[in-house]
Amino acid sequence: MYMIKKRECGDCTLCCKLLDIPWMESLPNTYCSKCEINKGCTIFKSVPKKCLDYHCEYLKSETMGDELKPNVCNVIFEEISKVIHLVLVDPDYIDAWKEDTVMNYILKLNNNGVSVIISSYSNAPKIIFPTKGRTHEEVMSEVMDIYNNEYK
Repeated sequence: MYMIKKRECGDCTLCCKLLDIPWMESLPNTYCSKCEINKGCTIFKSVPKKCLDYHCEYLKSETMGDELKPNVCNVIFEEISKVIHLVLVDPDYIDAWKEDTVMNYILKLNNNGVSVIISSYSNAPKIIFPTKGRTHEEVMSEVMDIYNNEYK
């Protein structure tokens, strides 16, 4: 497990909404049918291992404040690789990534050499903040390579 601090999901269930969870037949931006919003999984004793193994950046980070907890800021930060992070935005709060606390963290990541991709799994275009010296195409190509290797 990656968690550095002892953080728990608590009342946050945003991953159950925003993530594509094919093993639970759940589409992105739709709460999983097994999710009790703001409480957690209703099948917790038999929750799939893939769900248990998922940890958003908030759970793993030493530097993210409580204002960046996903159900507080309406985005999920996810580390795709050491140099690429994904910001999944709740489409009900499509501009949440523009809020000061979220944008400041995005800029901090970017200034530390991390490219950031903002997406809502909707028809809204992806916004990419590549690090200095990298193009949008290079960042997206690396992400596709990672996902293709992960799901082989």
